[in-house]
Amino acid sequence: HWGVAAGMRVGIIGVGGLGHMGIKLAHAMGAEVSALTRNASKADVAKEYGATHVIVSKDEVQMAKFAQYFDVLIDTAPGAHDITPYIDLLKLDGSLVMVGPIQTTFSFVASDLMAKRRSIAGSSIGSIAETIEMLAFCVKHDIYPTIEVIKPAQIQDAWDAMMASKMDHRYVIDFRV
Repeated sequence: HWGVAAGMRVGIIGVGGLGHMGIKLAHAMGAEVSALTRNASKADVAKEYGATHVIVSKDEVQMAKFAQYFDVLIDTAPGAHDITPYIDLLKLDGSLVMVGPIQTTFSFVASDLMAKRRSIAGSSIGSIAETIEMLAFCVKHDIYPTIEVIKPAQIQDAWDAMMASKMDHRYVIDFRV
């Protein structure tokens, strides 16, 4: 819906269960992909997934280097977080698209959007036709989620890893006894 294509600059906010797939998909579409993460330790794995750049979002100097750089930012980060620093990363007509389970209120200056015709949008799961199209694209480009199979007794550990921003893949719970 946001026209991601070869040569565009796409940033994926969050390198976790959803974000790692965003990196892989945008890379396969030919975009220059940057991973934005709070956790610098995810740099190597983000590059393995296809990111050209890894930007530590807590580092104001790194963030400033990418001001007005991105055509599209896809926010996959769970939980409450401030989107204001990301708005400055969008170039003219850039879009910040929220696809993760973001639970936050927004507080930003409207002129930060208006001056550069920037947009904030959201997207959830697509239609059946869109899902089929995405799955076919994944098969064609050999894109699969990176998973770790865990037992129910490990759910708390997985949750703690996610909350500590240490997750860089998707957990799958095996309920078989």
